[in-house]
Amino acid sequence: MSNEGLKYAHNEELIRRMARNVAEYRKVKGYTQLDLANEADIGLAQIKRIETAGVNTSISSAYRIALALERSVDDLLRPYDETIRIIESEIES
Repeated sequence: MSNEGLKYAHNEELIRRMARNVAEYRKVKGYTQLDLANEADIGLAQIKRIETAGVNTSISSAYRIALALERSVDDLLRPYDETIRIIESEIES
Protein backbone atom coordinates (compact mmCIF):
# COMPACT_ATOMS: atom_id res chain seq x y z
CA MET A 1 0.00 0.00 0.00
CA SER A 2 1.38 3.38 -0.87
CA ASN A 3 1.64 6.16 1.65
CA GLU A 4 -0.85 8.07 -0.51
CA GLY A 5 -3.65 5.90 0.89
CA LEU A 6 -2.69 6.82 4.43
CA LYS A 7 -1.90 10.45 3.74
CA TYR A 8 -5.41 11.69 4.37
CA ALA A 9 -6.69 8.92 6.62
CA HIS A 10 -7.56 10.07 10.11
CA ASN A 11 -7.04 7.92 13.19
CA GLU A 12 -10.71 6.96 13.33
CA GLU A 13 -10.62 5.78 9.73
CA LEU A 14 -7.52 3.67 10.35
CA ILE A 15 -9.10 2.14 13.44
CA ARG A 16 -12.22 1.22 11.40
CA ARG A 17 -10.07 -0.24 8.61
CA MET A 18 -8.16 -2.38 11.05
CA ALA A 19 -11.38 -3.52 12.74
CA ARG A 20 -13.02 -4.64 9.51
CA ASN A 21 -9.87 -6.16 8.04
CA VAL A 22 -8.90 -8.11 11.14
CA ALA A 23 -12.41 -9.56 11.34
CA GLU A 24 -12.48 -10.38 7.61
CA TYR A 25 -9.03 -12.00 7.50
CA ARG A 26 -9.79 -13.91 10.71
CA LYS A 27 -12.94 -15.38 9.19
CA VAL A 28 -11.14 -16.29 5.96
CA LYS A 29 -8.53 -18.10 8.03
CA GLY A 30 -11.31 -19.97 9.83
CA TYR A 31 -10.38 -18.57 13.23
CA THR A 32 -12.72 -17.62 16.01
CA GLN A 33 -11.85 -14.54 18.01
CA LEU A 34 -10.50 -16.88 20.70
CA ASP A 35 -8.32 -18.67 18.14
CA LEU A 36 -6.87 -15.35 17.00
CA ALA A 37 -6.32 -14.21 20.58
CA ASN A 38 -4.39 -17.41 21.32
CA GLU A 39 -2.36 -17.31 18.10
CA ALA A 40 -1.46 -13.65 18.55
CA ASP A 41 -0.97 -13.95 22.32
CA ILE A 42 -3.38 -11.09 22.91
CA GLY A 43 -6.32 -11.12 25.30
CA LEU A 44 -9.72 -12.05 23.90
CA ALA A 45 -11.24 -8.82 25.22
CA GLN A 46 -8.61 -6.84 23.30
CA ILE A 47 -9.35 -8.75 20.06
CA LYS A 48 -13.03 -7.94 20.53
CA ARG A 49 -12.24 -4.25 21.09
CA ILE A 50 -10.03 -4.19 17.98
CA GLU A 51 -12.70 -5.82 15.81
CA THR A 52 -15.36 -3.38 16.99
CA ALA A 53 -13.10 -0.34 16.51
CA GLY A 54 -13.24 0.24 20.24
CA VAL A 55 -9.52 0.76 20.69
CA ASN A 56 -6.56 2.29 18.91
CA THR A 57 -4.29 -0.72 19.29
CA SER A 58 -0.52 -0.66 19.57
CA ILE A 59 1.74 -1.37 16.64
CA SER A 60 3.11 -4.43 18.47
CA SER A 61 -0.41 -5.87 18.82
CA ALA A 62 -1.12 -5.11 15.16
CA TYR A 63 2.11 -6.88 14.23
CA ARG A 64 1.26 -9.98 16.31
CA ILE A 65 -2.22 -10.11 14.77
CA ALA A 66 -0.78 -9.78 11.27
CA LEU A 67 1.64 -12.64 11.96
CA ALA A 68 -1.15 -14.82 13.33
CA LEU A 69 -3.24 -14.15 10.22
CA GLU A 70 -0.24 -14.59 7.89
CA ARG A 71 -0.70 -11.03 6.66
CA SER A 72 1.21 -7.78 6.87
CA VAL A 73 0.29 -4.82 9.04
CA ASP A 74 -0.12 -3.02 5.74
CA ASP A 75 -2.89 -5.49 4.83
CA LEU A 76 -4.69 -4.66 8.07
CA LEU A 77 -4.73 -0.95 7.24
CA ARG A 78 -5.93 -1.16 3.63
CA PRO A 79 -9.27 0.31 2.64
CA TYR A 80 -11.88 -2.42 3.05
CA ASP A 81 -12.79 -2.61 -0.64
CA GLU A 82 -9.14 -3.40 -1.45
CA THR A 83 -9.18 -6.12 1.20
CA ILE A 84 -12.24 -7.73 -0.35
CA ARG A 85 -10.62 -7.66 -3.82
CA ILE A 86 -7.48 -9.30 -2.42
CA ILE A 87 -9.46 -12.01 -0.66
CA GLU A 88 -11.58 -12.70 -3.74
CA SER A 89 -8.51 -12.97 -5.95
CA GLU A 90 -6.87 -15.38 -3.48
CA ILE A 91 -9.99 -17.54 -3.39
CA GLU A 92 -10.06 -17.67 -7.20
CA SER A 93 -6.40 -18.77 -7.36
